[in-house]
Amino acid sequence: MKNITDDTRRLVCFLYMNGYKDGAIRRILKIDRQRLEQIKTQLAFDLIKAGIRNSEG
Repeated sequence: MKNITDDTRRLVCFLYMNGYKDGAIRRILKIDRQRLEQIKTQLAFDLIKAGIRNSEG
């Protein structure tokens, strides 16, 4: 998370790590569903690039 330079992406990570759901994150950050999906997609690519993979998949 320390390599993430965008504050919104950093906050999204923080909120997910603390158990917040999509709807709550959108309300807190005042972003729409599409913007949250864009952030999640970018985070997923960044995690894969860093060698971090989901243990479920």
